[in-house]
Amino acid sequence: MQPTIYLIPRWGGKIHSDWYDWFGAEIMERYGLSVIVLDMPNWNQPDVEESVNFLLSQISHVDKLTYFIGHSVGCQVVIRYLIARLGQDKTLEIGGILLIAAWFMVDRPWDTINPWIANKGLDYRSLSERVRFRKVVLSDNDPFTPNYAENKKLWVDRINASVTVYPQRSHFNSKAEPGVIEGFAEMIDQTIKTT
Repeated sequence: MQPTIYLIPRWGGKIHSDWYDWFGAEIMERYGLSVIVLDMPNWNQPDVEESVNFLLSQISHVDKLTYFIGHSVGCQVVIRYLIARLGQDKTLEIGGILLIAAWFMVDRPWDTINPWIANKGLDYRSLSERVRFRKVVLSDNDPFTPNYAENKKLWVDRINASVTVYPQRSHFNSKAEPGVIEGFAEMIDQTIKTT
């Protein structure tokens, strides 16, 4: 069976934003795989419950060949969706998550981001136990999380993620982002070969 790959855009991002088209073309050329980029509802003002419910309605099947790529707030949607799925079925085995410009806190939060920063009651342990590959890609000059060392520590502590910090990539908004491909290659190499 072929892997299924979902990509969840950044805040205000559309299916063709930033590096998404480039990434899809690269993955097709290198691996012969397609990427499903989800067009999220009300994405200029993302709502936690609406976003998670949207993923629950769009993605009914998850297994060890299912992979998720999140960008910024998309990372938060991915982990909340997967925690919800694991709450329904604790035996799920999920292929992997690749989280780009991921955060648990931001330097200057605004009203509509505060619900995304709140994390009480989220079962991060289930992610570290049931998601086979957990990778976070950060930049050392992300304007939203200048304290990248603390951000990195949170991802390691909460979901036992492997974290790579790239120099001068800001919030990963360029048309091409090699660090994303490198993270994806690592995910595929580590999980497909052991499936």
